[in-house]
Amino acid sequence: MSAAKTKTAASAAKSPAATLKNAVGIVGSGRWGTTLAHIAASQGSPVWLWCEHPGEAARITASRANRERLPELVALHERVTATEDLSDIARNCPLVILALPVGRLRSTLRLLGDVLDGSHLLVHAVRGLEAETGLLPSQIVAQETCVLRQGALLGAALVDELVAGKPNNAVLASRFSEVGDATQAAFAGGPLRIEVQRDLLGIEAAAATASAMAVALGMADGLGFGPAARASLVAAAAGEMDAVVKAYAGDGAAARSVAGLGYLLVEREADSRDVQAGRLLAQGQGATAIEKKLGNVDGFAACRSIDALCVKKKVAAPLLRGLTEVLSGRVGVHEAVAHYLA
Repeated sequence: MSAAKTKTAASAAKSPAATLKNAVGIVGSGRWGTTLAHIAASQGSPVWLWCEHPGEAARITASRANRERLPELVALHERVTATEDLSDIARNCPLVILALPVGRLRSTLRLLGDVLDGSHLLVHAVRGLEAETGLLPSQIVAQETCVLRQGALLGAALVDELVAGKPNNAVLASRFSEVGDATQAAFAGGPLRIEVQRDLLGIEAAAATASAMAVALGMADGLGFGPAARASLVAAAAGEMDAVVKAYAGDGAAARSVAGLGYLLVEREADSRDVQAGRLLAQGQGATAIEKKLGNVDGFAACRSIDALCVKKKVAAPLLRGLTEVLSGRVGVHEAVAHYLA
């Protein structure tokens, strides 16, 4: 457990300035983080965008664009301030949004935990599970920071569409109403439309499971499944997603939200990395070779972790079981289809 958990009220001196009560800090300057920063700034919030790589903040400041990560956005809004100092985020922004790959979440939180205090609202927009532990993002946040008021921003949203101004939907899940209110206010009037609910664990579990199920859809494409077979697969995936959400102590309704079934369909339509990975599995390529070609595949890690949970809790999830067997190399794709998808 991080030493950040032992902070006391003495750290209140680091609290965000009252004059910047609508400021938003975005931690992560990839495609997703830069898009969120631009949208929030366009709706009137001063935004601090934390850049992980040396020199990146200076380049963004000089060009008013993030050409390396988000070239289609010609001009980043003038209210976005790029920084490489997390203290700028903590000092200026009551609302902090994490927009990072799940594999970098813990290491970044350990840095952020040293500068945040209990006055901050912390929202993660991180999909998936930590590969080493199987923990949900909110559980990692709880381990590495002293922030209690946290939430998750997840949904059927695509960077390309948001940059083009097309409406997309997301869910903000939190037990604290002020987290939902602040997040909705930051993006109100823009293309990202946010619904607020309380089922944090359920929404996170649904989103992670959607990534795993997207691998299955890609595999079906690679095997030449027709529309009827794909429809059956989506129905089976929705049922297993519901069971997984309940295993994580979430509300089954989360599986049918835009963060669950909605995102699964978006992954399929957008031909996401998870879907591409499934297609390569169907061609007989192994998981290691696929990740060497595509980069980290969130759906692979999610599948393994969620399947382990289902086995432990005796949750029937044959689709996830079959995918895990294929990823491990214990069975071939066609054998998995015959035994687990029949």
